[in-house]
Amino acid sequence: MIVYKLIFQVAKSKVVNSVVILESINAYLLIGLSNSILAALINRISETAYSFSNTVNESFSDFIYYGFITQTTIGYGDISPISDLARLHSITFGVVGQLYLTIIIAILVGKFISQKNEKAS
Repeated sequence: MIVYKLIFQVAKSKVVNSVVILESINAYLLIGLSNSILAALINRISETAYSFSNTVNESFSDFIYYGFITQTTIGYGDISPISDLARLHSITFGVVGQLYLTIIIAILVGKFISQKNEKAS
């Protein structure tokens, strides 16, 4: 809910200032954290949902790492989704991460340009 509220505030804002920039950054970080929590829950449901190549006992920090690596679509391959649910989750949040960046940047740039045009007039 907080992520939606932050995105709505960014979209609704008339000017681009430091508060709007921080709201958009916070929303992106919260999406990554939500992604991490969901990955950990999926792993609780099915112990074989993910394959960890570098760790014997996975911890929540591994899921935080995986969540942000998936969101940014870097994907080093050291943690891999195995189950169908884990793969669906990875695809969804990879797409969400990229869409968020492109849409928010387009909104912020559009507002910034219109803000500059209003000052120039």
